Amino acid sequence: MAINDGGPAYPLPVNDEQCRARFDSGYGGMSLRDAMAMSVRLPDDYSAKWGEALIGEQAPNSVEPASVHIDWWMRVEAAYRYRMADAMLRARTQDASHEQEQP
Repeated sequence: MAINDGGPAYPLPVNDEQCRARFDSGYGGMSLRDAMAMSVRLPDDYSAKWGEALIGEQAPNSVEPASVHIDWWMRVEAAYRYRMADAMLRARTQDASHEQEQP
């Protein structure tokens, strides 16, 4: 199943035919999903336990080098950001369908 990326975040037409072929939508730039993920921030009180549940990978132990801890937290944060972006896109779709149902 393809991920709903919400289309282009800041659509600008691509007039150059060579460049246009690189973009499925005919617009350059990042997707709305990417833009949403960029704006989400991991909560300050986010624990390693939540991170483990999110990415399915145990947090590094205290003897691991700092780079291992940093890489693990980067994976946690990326997963969290895209999960929130996906939730925002779903809510956006649901809101649109509710608006159509109203008389």
